[in-house]
Parts: sequence; C-alpha cells; structure tokens
Amino acid sequence: MASIITRFAHVLMRRAVHSGYKKFINQTNDLESVQRSKLAQLLSLVELEHVAELSEVDVASLSNNMPWEQFDDLMSVTEYSDWKPFIEAQRNGITGLINSSVSRYQPTSGSTSHFKLIPYTKLFIDELN
Repeated sequence: MASIITRFAHVLMRRAVHSGYKKFINQTNDLESVQRSKLAQLLSLVELEHVAELSEVDVASLSNNMPWEQFDDLMSVTEYSDWKPFIEAQRNGITGLINSSVSRYQPTSGSTSHFKLIPYTKLFIDELN
C-alpha cells in the first residue's frame, strides 16, 4: 500500500514540476540570452543610486538596458559588509534596495563573514519555485 502511495506521489510531483523543468531545459540552449535578460530585469528593479554609491560610479552611467560587458567594466566587487547598511535600512523601512517586496530576511553565515541577513524578495522566491 505504501509503495502505491509513494508511486502516486511521485507521478503527481513529476506533473507539478514538468512545465518548469521543460522551461529550464529549453533555456539551457541559450544561457547567455537568459543571463542578459536576468541582468536587465534586475537592473530595472534595483535602486541604481545605491549601486552607484557602492561602486563609486556616476549613477548616470548605469541603466537597466546596459550590456553585461559595460556593467562588468563599471562595477567593482562588493562584499556583504558593503550592502549591510542598505539591508538594515530596508529592514527598518527607511529605503529599498529593489522594487520587489521582501518576503523575509534569511539568516545565514559563511566563510567570509559572520551572521548575515539576506533579503529574499518575492521575485527571488518565485524564481526558486
């Protein structure tokens, strides 16, 4: 009886994730296009003033339709500590980093720093699902 229920659950799960799986497989044929589209989407949602401040570039040099090559040339590598004041301000309702509602702040830690709170936006969670 348990094996029938398990088999049925697997069939249901397979059907539930099939469209997402199919989309994923189709997009693996054009990863560069997917990544360029994702950058444009994120740049259209992020507060460019904060990004410019962190990378010490003129905000006028940033746009939501800039190619990744230009983005890469302009942007410096940042760490969590660079973003922490913005994340804390966002948690306190002072300013937003991105135009997507934050569902939760996920506590995490890593090898490069201590305890961190990572904003999980609705956009990000939808992408995971």
